[in-house]
Amino acid sequence: EDKVELSTGVVAQVLSYSPSAQKAPQSGFLAQLMSNLEGAKPTKPRPPLVFIHGSFHAGWCWTEKYFPYFASLGYPVVALSLRGTGGTFAGENVKKVKITEHAADIQA
Repeated sequence: EDKVELSTGVVAQVLSYSPSAQKAPQSGFLAQLMSNLEGAKPTKPRPPLVFIHGSFHAGWCWTEKYFPYFASLGYPVVALSLRGTGGTFAGENVKKVKITEHAADIQA
């Protein structure tokens, strides 16, 4: 777990996972979806995949299944916990975060 300060002033939780030598799972929806990539090892590094969570979640929601799977295919993966979720502080006495604030954090 890392923290990064955004230009909006929010210090966001960032979770990441690096590619590994593990082989990707051979069954399930993701395996079928990505089967065309299975045997092809890239000659250059693959671009990072950035996962953005929905309401009432945080970056943790991607770490159990998606991070290991895509990292096993050679992709570095990153998930940002938006303002007021996971390990990212919403602000003093803030009870609700507006979607426009989440959008600003993503843009930052």
